[in-house]
Amino acid sequence: MQLQSVSNYANSIQRYINNPPNAPRVYIQNQEYTQTVILYENNIETLDIHDINQLNQEHLCLILDKSPEILIIGTGETQKFISPALYKNYIKSRIGIECMTNSAACRTYNILLSEHRKVGLLLII
Repeated sequence: MQLQSVSNYANSIQRYINNPPNAPRVYIQNQEYTQTVILYENNIETLDIHDINQLNQEHLCLILDKSPEILIIGTGETQKFISPALYKNYIKSRIGIECMTNSAACRTYNILLSEHRKVGLLLII
């Protein structure tokens, strides 16, 4: 899936590809990533998780430190949800959270970024 790059922002998603049997990958700043990324307007971090059920409090702290208004979680090719305990922590921190497929997450992230929203993306690959 080719995406329209948001040229004013260094970390917009350029492309997300999922063609089994090849591993999914995402392109950001002409760099290919084949592992889970946490993405913000000016920051990229990688995580060694492959399923939403591996998301824990430590990962939550990494995200909360950036204080996004909204966090989008791309959960792969099917929509899944974080545990109620983790969801509760985001609500306490007043961070909106949305879980969706990776393709939808990439599109939504680019749109919110173009609207100058303080958005974070956790893309589980």
